[in-house]
Amino acid sequence: PSGIGALWAIIIGMFVVVLLLLRVGNTIFNREELLGRQIDQLNLRGSLRKIWRYVRATNDNGTVASNIIQWYRQAIPHSLAKLKMPLMVTIGVFIAAFMLGYIFGQDPQYRLPLPEQTSLENSMTTLGQFLEVANVEEQAFLFIVWQNGRILLAATILAIFSFGVVALVLTSATFAILGYLLSQWVLAGYPIGFLGAALLTHGVIEIPIIIIATAAALRLGAVITHLPKGTSVGHAWITALGDTIKIGVGVVLPGLFIAAIIEAYITPRVIVALMGSG
Repeated sequence: PSGIGALWAIIIGMFVVVLLLLRVGNTIFNREELLGRQIDQLNLRGSLRKIWRYVRATNDNGTVASNIIQWYRQAIPHSLAKLKMPLMVTIGVFIAAFMLGYIFGQDPQYRLPLPEQTSLENSMTTLGQFLEVANVEEQAFLFIVWQNGRILLAATILAIFSFGVVALVLTSATFAILGYLLSQWVLAGYPIGFLGAALLTHGVIEIPIIIIATAAALRLGAVITHLPKGTSVGHAWITALGDTIKIGVGVVLPGLFIAAIIEAYITPRVIVALMGSG
Protein backbone atom coordinates (compact mmCIF):
# COMPACT_ATOMS: atom_id res chain seq x y z
CA PRO A 1 0.00 0.00 0.00
CA SER A 2 2.81 2.43 0.80
CA GLY A 3 4.36 1.81 -2.63
CA ILE A 4 1.04 2.47 -4.36
CA GLY A 5 0.60 5.64 -2.33
CA ALA A 6 4.05 6.87 -3.31
CA LEU A 7 3.30 6.11 -6.95
CA TRP A 8 0.07 8.10 -6.83
CA ALA A 9 1.91 10.98 -5.15
CA ILE A 10 4.46 10.99 -7.99
CA ILE A 11 1.69 10.91 -10.60
CA ILE A 12 -0.14 13.81 -8.96
CA GLY A 13 3.11 15.77 -8.65
CA MET A 14 3.92 15.23 -12.33
CA PHE A 15 0.40 16.29 -13.28
CA VAL A 16 0.78 19.53 -11.32
CA VAL A 17 4.15 20.21 -12.96
CA VAL A 18 2.66 19.62 -16.43
CA LEU A 19 -0.14 22.08 -15.70
CA LEU A 20 2.37 24.66 -14.50
CA LEU A 21 4.54 24.16 -17.56
CA LEU A 22 1.52 24.62 -19.81
CA ARG A 23 0.67 27.77 -17.90
CA VAL A 24 4.20 29.06 -18.30
CA GLY A 25 4.14 28.24 -22.00
CA ASN A 26 0.92 30.13 -22.55
CA THR A 27 2.27 33.07 -20.58
CA ILE A 28 5.66 33.36 -22.23
CA PHE A 29 4.81 32.42 -25.79
CA ASN A 30 1.68 34.46 -26.25
CA ARG A 31 1.76 35.37 -29.96
CA GLU A 32 0.40 38.89 -29.59
CA GLU A 33 2.88 39.75 -26.87
CA LEU A 34 5.80 38.28 -28.81
CA LEU A 35 4.88 40.44 -31.79
CA GLY A 36 4.26 43.52 -29.71
CA ARG A 37 7.37 43.66 -27.54
CA GLN A 38 11.03 42.85 -27.62
CA ILE A 39 12.21 39.53 -26.27
CA ASP A 40 14.27 39.83 -23.10
CA GLN A 41 18.01 39.81 -23.63
CA LEU A 42 20.48 38.49 -21.10
CA ASN A 43 22.37 41.37 -19.52
CA LEU A 44 23.93 40.20 -16.29
CA ARG A 45 25.32 43.54 -15.14
CA GLY A 46 22.11 45.37 -15.96
CA SER A 47 20.03 42.67 -14.28
CA LEU A 48 22.07 42.91 -11.09
CA ARG A 49 21.60 46.68 -11.05
CA LYS A 50 17.86 46.25 -11.47
CA ILE A 51 17.69 43.65 -8.70
CA TRP A 52 19.58 45.95 -6.34
CA ARG A 53 17.25 48.79 -7.30
CA TYR A 54 14.13 46.78 -6.52
CA VAL A 55 15.62 45.60 -3.24
CA ARG A 56 15.57 49.27 -2.20
CA ALA A 57 12.40 50.24 -4.10
CA THR A 58 9.32 51.56 -2.34
CA ASN A 59 6.98 50.88 -5.28
CA ASP A 60 6.70 48.99 -8.57
CA ASN A 61 8.24 51.90 -10.47
CA GLY A 62 11.55 51.31 -8.73
CA THR A 63 11.60 54.48 -6.64
CA VAL A 64 14.49 53.96 -4.24
CA ALA A 65 14.05 54.64 -0.53
CA SER A 66 16.13 57.58 0.65
CA ASN A 67 16.95 56.05 4.03
CA ILE A 68 16.41 52.92 6.09
CA ILE A 69 13.41 54.41 7.90
CA GLN A 70 11.59 55.00 4.61
CA TRP A 71 12.70 51.55 3.50
CA TYR A 72 11.03 49.94 6.50
CA ARG A 73 7.97 52.18 6.43
CA GLN A 74 7.25 51.98 2.70
CA ALA A 75 9.39 49.42 0.87
CA ILE A 76 8.89 46.48 3.23
CA PRO A 77 5.08 46.87 3.54
CA HIS A 78 4.85 47.24 -0.25
CA SER A 79 6.61 43.91 -0.79
CA LEU A 80 4.68 42.15 1.96
CA ALA A 81 1.40 43.28 0.41
CA LYS A 82 2.22 41.20 -2.67
CA LEU A 83 2.24 38.00 -0.61
CA LYS A 84 -1.50 37.82 0.04
CA MET A 85 -2.20 34.78 -2.13
CA PRO A 86 1.14 33.01 -1.42
CA LEU A 87 0.49 33.48 2.30
CA MET A 88 -2.94 31.87 2.01
CA VAL A 89 -1.50 28.91 0.12
CA THR A 90 1.41 28.55 2.54
CA ILE A 91 -0.79 28.65 5.64
CA GLY A 92 -3.17 26.13 4.09
CA VAL A 93 -0.34 23.72 3.26
CA PHE A 94 1.18 24.08 6.73
CA ILE A 95 -2.14 23.38 8.43
CA ALA A 96 -2.67 20.33 6.22
CA ALA A 97 0.86 19.08 6.98
CA PHE A 98 0.32 19.55 10.71
CA MET A 99 -2.97 17.64 10.62
CA LEU A 100 -1.47 14.83 8.53
CA GLY A 101 1.41 14.53 10.99
CA TYR A 102 -1.03 14.33 13.89
CA ILE A 103 -3.17 11.69 12.15
CA PHE A 104 -0.07 9.70 11.22
CA GLY A 105 1.00 9.69 14.86
CA GLN A 106 -2.26 8.07 15.92
CA ASP A 107 -1.25 4.83 14.21
CA PRO A 108 -0.08 2.43 16.97
CA GLN A 109 2.82 1.12 14.89
CA TYR A 110 4.36 4.60 14.72
CA ARG A 111 4.02 5.49 18.41
CA LEU A 112 7.14 6.57 20.26
CA PRO A 113 8.09 4.82 23.53
CA LEU A 114 7.97 8.00 25.60
CA PRO A 115 9.01 7.84 29.28
CA GLU A 116 6.66 8.20 32.22
CA GLN A 117 6.01 11.71 33.48
CA THR A 118 8.32 11.15 36.46
CA SER A 119 11.17 10.37 34.08
CA LEU A 120 10.28 13.48 32.11
CA GLU A 121 10.56 15.57 35.26
CA ASN A 122 14.00 14.10 35.94
CA SER A 123 14.99 15.06 32.40
CA MET A 124 13.89 18.63 33.08
CA THR A 125 16.08 18.67 36.18
CA THR A 126 19.00 17.57 34.03
CA LEU A 127 18.15 20.31 31.55
CA GLY A 128 18.27 22.89 34.34
CA GLN A 129 21.73 21.70 35.33
CA PHE A 130 22.83 21.70 31.69
CA LEU A 131 21.85 25.36 31.33
CA GLU A 132 24.46 26.25 33.92
CA VAL A 133 27.24 25.10 31.58
CA ALA A 134 29.18 28.04 30.18
CA ASN A 135 28.48 29.07 26.56
CA VAL A 136 25.84 26.39 26.01
CA GLU A 137 23.20 29.02 25.26
CA GLU A 138 25.47 30.86 22.86
CA GLN A 139 26.22 27.63 21.01
CA ALA A 140 22.52 26.81 20.87
CA PHE A 141 21.77 30.29 19.50
CA LEU A 142 24.31 29.94 16.69
CA PHE A 143 23.07 26.46 15.82
CA ILE A 144 19.42 27.55 15.70
CA VAL A 145 20.18 30.52 13.43
CA TRP A 146 22.32 28.36 11.15
CA GLN A 147 19.77 25.53 10.99
CA ASN A 148 16.73 27.70 10.31
CA GLY A 149 18.60 30.05 8.00
CA ARG A 150 20.04 27.39 5.74
CA ILE A 151 16.69 25.58 5.41
CA LEU A 152 14.89 28.76 4.38
CA LEU A 153 17.73 29.75 2.04
CA ALA A 154 17.72 26.32 0.40
CA ALA A 155 13.94 26.45 0.09
CA THR A 156 14.16 29.84 -1.61
CA ILE A 157 16.85 28.78 -4.07
CA LEU A 158 15.13 25.52 -4.96
CA ALA A 159 11.80 27.33 -5.32
CA ILE A 160 13.21 29.13 -8.36
CA PHE A 161 13.55 25.83 -10.23
CA SER A 162 10.32 24.20 -9.04
CA PHE A 163 7.64 26.90 -9.35
CA GLY A 164 7.86 27.30 -5.56
CA VAL A 165 6.78 23.72 -4.85
CA VAL A 166 10.02 22.64 -3.13
CA ALA A 167 9.79 25.59 -0.73
CA LEU A 168 6.42 24.32 0.46
CA VAL A 169 7.68 20.74 0.77
CA LEU A 170 10.83 21.57 2.77
CA THR A 171 9.20 23.91 5.25
CA SER A 172 5.91 22.02 5.65
CA ALA A 173 7.90 18.99 6.83
CA THR A 174 8.58 20.89 10.06
CA PHE A 175 4.87 21.30 10.73
CA ALA A 176 4.18 17.65 9.90
CA ILE A 177 6.78 16.69 12.51
CA LEU A 178 5.19 19.07 15.03
CA GLY A 179 1.80 17.48 14.42
CA TYR A 180 3.30 14.03 14.89
CA LEU A 181 5.04 15.03 18.13
CA LEU A 182 1.85 16.59 19.44
CA SER A 183 0.00 13.33 18.88
CA GLN A 184 2.68 11.44 20.78
CA TRP A 185 2.55 13.97 23.59
CA VAL A 186 -1.22 13.62 23.89
CA LEU A 187 -1.11 9.82 23.76
CA ALA A 188 1.52 9.78 26.51
CA GLY A 189 -0.75 11.86 28.75
CA TYR A 190 1.65 14.75 29.17
CA PRO A 191 0.19 18.20 29.97
CA ILE A 192 -0.63 20.09 26.77
CA GLY A 193 -0.09 23.50 28.35
CA PHE A 194 3.53 22.64 29.01
CA LEU A 195 4.19 21.74 25.37
CA GLY A 196 2.33 24.80 24.15
CA ALA A 197 4.35 27.13 26.35
CA ALA A 198 7.60 25.45 25.33
CA LEU A 199 6.85 25.87 21.61
CA LEU A 200 5.05 29.19 21.57
CA THR A 201 7.60 31.03 23.69
CA HIS A 202 9.73 31.44 20.60
CA GLY A 203 7.18 30.13 18.09
CA VAL A 204 5.11 33.31 18.19
CA ILE A 205 7.95 34.90 16.25
CA GLU A 206 9.53 31.94 14.49
CA ILE A 207 6.35 30.49 12.95
CA PRO A 208 5.20 33.75 11.28
CA ILE A 209 8.74 34.29 10.00
CA ILE A 210 8.81 30.82 8.44
CA ILE A 211 5.41 31.45 6.86
CA ILE A 212 6.51 34.79 5.40
CA ALA A 213 9.79 33.37 4.09
CA THR A 214 8.03 30.42 2.48
CA ALA A 215 5.37 32.63 0.92
CA ALA A 216 8.05 34.90 -0.55
CA ALA A 217 9.88 31.87 -1.97
CA LEU A 218 6.63 30.52 -3.38
CA ARG A 219 5.89 33.82 -5.12
CA LEU A 220 9.42 33.96 -6.52
CA GLY A 221 9.14 30.48 -7.97
CA ALA A 222 5.62 30.87 -9.33
CA VAL A 223 5.84 34.43 -10.63
CA ILE A 224 6.45 33.33 -14.23
CA THR A 225 3.22 31.32 -14.25
CA HIS A 226 1.09 34.46 -13.96
CA LEU A 227 2.71 37.56 -15.42
CA PRO A 228 1.04 40.96 -15.09
CA LYS A 229 -0.24 42.20 -18.43
CA GLY A 230 2.44 43.97 -20.43
CA THR A 231 5.25 42.72 -18.18
CA SER A 232 8.12 40.65 -19.53
CA VAL A 233 9.32 37.48 -17.86
CA GLY A 234 12.67 39.04 -17.00
CA HIS A 235 11.19 42.15 -15.41
CA ALA A 236 8.63 40.18 -13.41
CA TRP A 237 11.27 37.81 -12.10
CA ILE A 238 13.71 40.60 -11.25
CA THR A 239 11.11 42.53 -9.27
CA ALA A 240 10.03 39.34 -7.48
CA LEU A 241 13.65 38.54 -6.62
CA GLY A 242 14.16 42.08 -5.37
CA ASP A 243 11.07 41.75 -3.17
CA THR A 244 12.27 38.37 -1.88
CA ILE A 245 15.71 39.68 -0.95
CA LYS A 246 14.12 42.74 0.62
CA ILE A 247 11.83 40.62 2.79
CA GLY A 248 14.65 38.23 3.61
CA VAL A 249 17.01 40.96 4.79
CA GLY A 250 14.46 43.26 6.38
CA VAL A 251 12.03 40.78 7.96
CA VAL A 252 13.15 37.15 7.91
CA LEU A 253 16.76 37.53 9.03
CA PRO A 254 16.02 39.83 12.00
CA GLY A 255 13.08 37.61 12.94
CA LEU A 256 15.26 34.50 12.91
CA PHE A 257 17.80 36.18 15.18
CA ILE A 258 15.13 37.31 17.64
CA ALA A 259 13.45 33.89 17.66
CA ALA A 260 16.81 32.15 18.13
CA ILE A 261 17.68 34.39 21.08
CA ILE A 262 14.37 33.54 22.74
CA GLU A 263 14.67 29.83 21.92
CA ALA A 264 18.23 29.56 23.22
CA TYR A 265 18.07 31.80 26.28
CA ILE A 266 14.44 31.91 27.40
CA THR A 267 12.53 28.81 26.22
CA PRO A 268 14.65 26.28 28.18
CA ARG A 269 14.20 28.29 31.37
CA VAL A 270 10.46 28.50 30.77
CA ILE A 271 10.37 24.71 30.44
CA VAL A 272 12.31 24.19 33.67
CA ALA A 273 10.17 26.75 35.51
CA LEU A 274 6.93 25.12 34.37
CA MET A 275 8.11 21.68 35.42
CA GLY A 276 9.24 23.05 38.76
CA SER A 277 5.89 24.73 39.41
CA GLY A 278 4.03 21.58 38.35
